[in-house]
Amino acid sequence: MSETFYQGLVISAIGMGMVFAALAGLWALIALLGRLRMPTRLGSAREDPQVLAELEISEPPLLPSADEMAAIASALAFLHAEQEAAEGLRRRQPPVLTRWVAVGYGRQLTPWQPPRGRGRQN
Repeated sequence: MSETFYQGLVISAIGMGMVFAALAGLWALIALLGRLRMPTRLGSAREDPQVLAELEISEPPLLPSADEMAAIASALAFLHAEQEAAEGLRRRQPPVLTRWVAVGYGRQLTPWQPPRGRGRQN
């Protein structure tokens, strides 16, 4: 083998080794951070009796009044109308043309044969 080919192989091996070493280092860093920030499991957490007592209080659920229900219904109707209007605009607008697409369309639309009748003068 020539010396230049051997140097190329050595440089390639060193470069690939550095790439894989960097990937292994990143993998180790991600694994370490994942272990440090691991959420606590629900079974190992202690249950606070005061919080449990507040949860066990059986109060009737609060129902919204007629005015609140009317406000919610009108807000939902307004949201639905806005979404329909936006969807209608999306359907009516043509797709966005980039320069590349416009040039491609222009090349497709130009005739490949010269127009008849222009070349001859009778």
